[in-house]
Amino acid sequence: MKLHALVLIFACLSVHLCRAAETDADYYVSTQGPNGWSGTIATTNSQKSDGPFATIERARDVIRESRISESGDCTFIDELPARNSQSTEDRRVLAQAKQANTDHNIYFCDADSQLSKQIIKKDKQEGIDAHSLSVDPLFVDPANVDFRFQPDSPALKLGIVPFDVSKAELIKHIESPNVPIAFHFGKSQGLLTQEEAEFVATRSSFVCLEKGHATQTHGSTEAGIEAEAQQLKAFNPKMKVIFYWNAFLDYPMYNAHQVYARHPDWWLKTNKNELDRKKGRLMRYDLSSDDVRNWWTRVAKKAVAEGSCDGIFMDAFPQITSPSNRKLWGNEKFDAIQKGLRDLVQETRHSIGEDGLIVFNGIRSTPGRHIGFDFPEADAAMIEHFGHFQSASKETMLQDLLAMQQAAKSGKIVVLKCWPDFSFIDEEAMRKLLSEKRKTAQERLTFPLACFLAAAEKNCYFIYNWGYRLDNGCLEWYPEFDKPLGKPLGEMTRDGWKLSREYQH
Repeated sequence: MKLHALVLIFACLSVHLCRAAETDADYYVSTQGPNGWSGTIATTNSQKSDGPFATIERARDVIRESRISESGDCTFIDELPARNSQSTEDRRVLAQAKQANTDHNIYFCDADSQLSKQIIKKDKQEGIDAHSLSVDPLFVDPANVDFRFQPDSPALKLGIVPFDVSKAELIKHIESPNVPIAFHFGKSQGLLTQEEAEFVATRSSFVCLEKGHATQTHGSTEAGIEAEAQQLKAFNPKMKVIFYWNAFLDYPMYNAHQVYARHPDWWLKTNKNELDRKKGRLMRYDLSSDDVRNWWTRVAKKAVAEGSCDGIFMDAFPQITSPSNRKLWGNEKFDAIQKGLRDLVQETRHSIGEDGLIVFNGIRSTPGRHIGFDFPEADAAMIEHFGHFQSASKETMLQDLLAMQQAAKSGKIVVLKCWPDFSFIDEEAMRKLLSEKRKTAQERLTFPLACFLAAAEKNCYFIYNWGYRLDNGCLEWYPEFDKPLGKPLGEMTRDGWKLSREYQH
C-alpha cells in the first residue's frame, strides 16, 4: 500500500519588510537595487555588488523560500512510523533516498496560499512531490478540531489514507455530560463477572488492569489481562485497556519473572554490591542494562502489538528518579539508570508502535520535590496520590493540579487518582464494614472531585477509591458521576488558596 502524506503549513510570515531608509530588518527593498542582490543590507555596498532588492515581491519570494527549510513551519502528517511529526527536511531525506513513497501530498497554508505553491515548485525541481497539490484539503470542521476529510476532499482523490482515529477517541471531552471516569484495579480471583465487565465497559473508555489480575484462574498476569481485555472489548470495542507493567520492580505473578530470575546480572545492586530490594523483598531492574530493557520491551510488545491491550502502564518512575538513590547506587550507576529509563520509554514506543499508549506513573508533588510530565514521549500520566500520603498539603495539591492542567493543555492525557482520606494500608479503616467505607467515601467525595473539575481539560480522567484491588472500592459509583456537567464556561480562577470554575450545569 502506498504511504501518503498530508502537509499542513500553519506558520505565517513573521519577518517584516522595510525600505532602505529603515533599519533592523531581515530584508530591504529600494528602487536602487536589482532583484539579483541579497537584499540583506539597506544600501548598496562600496563595490556596488550587493544591496537591497528592487521589489517587495522579490523579498516575499525569498522569505518564502527560506521558510521552506525551517522545520517548525510544517506539520507533516503521514503513515510512516515517525514520532509525532516529521519536518519538511526529514521528509526530503526519505524521499530522495527512495525510502518512502511520499509524492502524493497536499500543502496548504490558509494565511498565505503562495507559500505552499512555492514549496511544491521547489520540491518538484528537486525530484520530489511529482503528484502533490497546493489546495485546501477540505476538512470537516477544522475550527472545532475535526480534521476528518469531507467526501469530496482532494486528499482522498490523491489516495491519502485517513488516520485511524480510534486512539483519539480515547479522549473524552470535559464537555461531555458527566464526569470522565477511569478505572484502575486488579482482581486476583479471576476475570470480572459479566455484570462487572459490562459495568466497567459502559461507564468508561479507559481501564488499567493491575498486576496479578485473574492469576488464580489464568496462571499469570499476562494471560489474565489478555483475557480480560478481550472480555471488556466485547462490551465496548472502543475501550482502551492498559497493561500494568512495572518499570522497576520485579513482581513474581508474571511469567516474565521466571526469565528475570534466571539472569542474576540483571538484578540491580547497591554500591556495596548488595541486591537492591524494596523493603527487603522485591528485586529491582537494572535499567542501565540493554538486555534488561530488551526483555522488558518484549513483554510490552506481546501485550500490545501482538495482544489485545492498547497500552502500557509504566509504574514507579518517582522511585527510579529519586535523588536519594545516588547514595544507594553511587553517582555513576544513578546517572546510567536515569539514561536507561529514558531509553526504555523510547524503546517501548518502538516496540508497541505509534498507536500504543504509554502511560507513566507519574506526576507527583511532595514537600521538597515536584515531578511533572517529564517524559514527552509518553502519551499519558497518572497523578497517583492526590491529596493523600505525602501529597496532602495545599501546596502539593495545587502543584499537582497545575501540572495536570499544563500537561493536558499540551495534548497529554492525565489521570487524577483521589482518595477518601483513608487507604488500603489503613488497618483500622479496612476493618470496617464495606457499608461504612462507602458512606465515608461518599461524604468525602466533594473536595477531590471539585479540585479535579477546577483544573481538568478535555483529556483528563478521574479515579476515586481507596486502593488497587477490586474490593478497594474500585467499582463504587456515586450519584455525582451521573449529574449533568456540561462544558466549562471558562478557565480555573484562583483567589489565594480558593479555586473556582463554572460549568454549564
